[in-house]
Amino acid sequence: MGDSDGRSNLIEIPITSTPPARIFYWAFFTKQPSVNANLEGLSGADTICANAAIGVGAKIELSGRKWMAWLSDSNTNAIDRISNESTDLDKPYYTPTDLSSVKVFDSLNSLISCSGTSCLLTAFHAQNGEAFDFSTTANVFTSTKIDGTALLLDNNAAYCLDWTTSSTLGSPTPRAYLGDVSGIDSDWTFAGTNQTCDQPALLYCFEVGP
Repeated sequence: MGDSDGRSNLIEIPITSTPPARIFYWAFFTKQPSVNANLEGLSGADTICANAAIGVGAKIELSGRKWMAWLSDSNTNAIDRISNESTDLDKPYYTPTDLSSVKVFDSLNSLISCSGTSCLLTAFHAQNGEAFDFSTTANVFTSTKIDGTALLLDNNAAYCLDWTTSSTLGSPTPRAYLGDVSGIDSDWTFAGTNQTCDQPALLYCFEVGP
């Protein structure tokens, strides 16, 4: 019912622009590997992550969030890309599973301070919640050391010309350095292996934001 002057008896609740406090972030690996290392740069890799999170059919809604690839180039460290976009480096990261989710690591700070063993609590899952099943490549484009920094700064041949080429020509030959998607030690980000830029590999995708 309304008042005699026509106004509603409903109580107006003020709208606040303050978002709820964040509890954790999400991370996953791309289920489908990129066909080669020409990702159209770091921004192109981030777009691949954002597109991978759309309509994946997982029990967790991953679309509508901001994503960045765990990827370095000759000018940029992966950890700086992620941490510069996230205000809380002490929040845990979870990966989707078939049932719900599982924690991958306790925080970005703990991840990059790993001594080399048991860096992850569990291996990453794909965006649809599936664990890696070795039916595709285990290689992940990273060119990134365990502390989140680039392997060889100022040498873009170590990053497939900053992720813009699939060519095998050049001196030195452009290459991509790789992580192992099944790894939980330092090999998750750098497995001590590399490949030419015409070969496929996966990406790690990290949610970022305040």
